[in-house]
Amino acid sequence: MSALRGIAVALAGLLASSCAAAPSGPPAIRYGASACAECRMIVNEARFAVTAKTATGDPAAFDSTECLVRYLQRGGPPLAQIWVHDYDAERWLAAAEAWYVASPELATPMGQGLVATASADAASRLARATRGRVLRFAQLAESVNQHTTSDETRSP
Repeated sequence: MSALRGIAVALAGLLASSCAAAPSGPPAIRYGASACAECRMIVNEARFAVTAKTATGDPAAFDSTECLVRYLQRGGPPLAQIWVHDYDAERWLAAAEAWYVASPELATPMGQGLVATASADAASRLARATRGRVLRFAQLAESVNQHTTSDETRSP
């Protein structure tokens, strides 16, 4: 499955689930103990965390938005609901509704500088302050792929 197709399928599922009965909320992450479903690193920082429920209701935790995107690209078990943590506030956001900033000045667990915010205004302010760019959920795969490609180009 192509990267964009994987993101499109996830986005369609998220939008469909938002029209269903009210979700019970994001699964809890045990910071310092929960392992990322993609890279297996321990999830330590709330501001970068992502949590989800699979189509069967099982929880999945990610240490960063970058790991979520890679998980979707490789075709892990389908995710029915995804929440990203607001970079600036102690709250969860529906991944499809959040605004994202990609900036080389933001130190994130996977090093790609990708964080979520609650609004276009918050994302614009952060992007201006960190020489970043504002993205929506459907654009995340392209951002992660561009960063990965540039990393591979720099490798010896």
